[in-house]
Amino acid sequence: MSAYTCLLSQYSMAFFFDMDNPALYDSQDDSDDGDFFKDESENEDAFKVEFHNGLPDVELDFVLVHDGAHESEVWEIMSERVKPGETTNYRAYEGDRIWSLIAGTDEAVSDIEIRRDQSLYEVSEIEPLMSSEL
Repeated sequence: MSAYTCLLSQYSMAFFFDMDNPALYDSQDDSDDGDFFKDESENEDAFKVEFHNGLPDVELDFVLVHDGAHESEVWEIMSERVKPGETTNYRAYEGDRIWSLIAGTDEAVSDIEIRRDQSLYEVSEIEPLMSSEL
């Protein structure tokens, strides 16, 4: 899954990388399979969390929300089309902000702030967010 996120302002520069491109990885090196979170020693502050879709008949996208310029927000898809009853993993940092969206839309149904003391987050009801939160 490739995620492209770009927020440009007067003083910004953006680089785009196709992380699914096999040319980015050294084929001679069997120790690296392209998993950025495989070596946890490089991400000492990161920890594993799980998101569970407890909604019946609704697929969810989970997105990482970045605060943007001018009070707008930009998000990056972390998991797409998580089916009802399924759980997906994510390597998180304290304070990450995750929205669950109805799959394929920008309709947010929950706003999750990651805490180190909680490893499982379940979306079991639709919590319509105020327009000021979006």
